[in-house]
This record gives sequence, C-alpha cells and structure tokens, in this order.
Amino acid sequence: MSVHLGYLCSSESWGGLEMNHLRNAVWMKDRGHKVLVFSVANSRFATEAESKGLMIEFIDKHTTISRTVEAWWNCSKNTVLLTFLFVPLEI
Repeated sequence: MSVHLGYLCSSESWGGLEMNHLRNAVWMKDRGHKVLVFSVANSRFATEAESKGLMIEFIDKHTTISRTVEAWWNCSKNTVLLTFLFVPLEI
C-alpha cells in the first residue's frame, strides 16, 4: 500500500536532524511511497532532496504555519505531513 508523505523542514542548517529527516524521506520513496518535501528554497536540505529525486514544494523562510499547511493541502489532500521545524514559524 502506497502512502502519500509530506516532509516539512524550515531549517536552513545542515546537521544531523536535517540529514536524518532527509534520509527518512528517501527511505520512504525507495519503498514506493509518494514523497513531497516542503523546504526553504536554496537551503542545503532542498538541494540534497532535489539531488535524491524528491519532489519539492518551496516555502518562505518566515512563512506562517497556516500558509505551510495550505500549501501542503493544495498539493495533496491525502498526504500525511511529517515535520521537522528548526526555525520557529509564526502562528
């Protein structure tokens, strides 16, 4: 059974947490799940995700939670959203 998964990372850093989040997204893609990554444009996370063949939806660095959820909802209404928020987003 294929699941739609969305991975949200608003961090522009590149460390263990970001690497692990990306690694998990790649594992799920390799297992046949549809994976969509939400990331800040030009971040290392976005660059690495793109190099791994993941679909990416860019978000603003200082976006609001509601805008991020709206972007996720518009992309795929049947997607489970997994988050890693390093930079606090406005509510």
